[in-house]
Amino acid sequence: MFKRILVAYDGSAESGRALHTGIHLAKALNAELRAVSVQKKLPVYATYVDVGMPGGTVILRQDTATYYRELQAIAQQTALREGIVPLTELVEGEEVQEIVECVQRTRSDLLVVGIPRHS
Repeated sequence: MFKRILVAYDGSAESGRALHTGIHLAKALNAELRAVSVQKKLPVYATYVDVGMPGGTVILRQDTATYYRELQAIAQQTALREGIVPLTELVEGEEVQEIVECVQRTRSDLLVVGIPRHS
């Protein structure tokens, strides 16, 4: 069956449900669980921040990296509470492309993503 499960996790409610689903599947199937978060690059116009506050883009990048590291920590803690030791990965770039590359690189058998619920 599935031996390597990859969950795309961005902290949204939908990705939280995907994480819980991935955890339960990994537990039931005795599979490896990995959570990937994709850090978006700063928009080009962010460089204007440096005009008003020199070094501002460096601060923005640091804050963004801290936010995504905290997301990864939440994913780890959530899985550990269920008895699963997850691997986590933080990548930077365009979401779909980076997730697909992560699936290929890790040779994951299953990708779990969350989608918004609509009535």
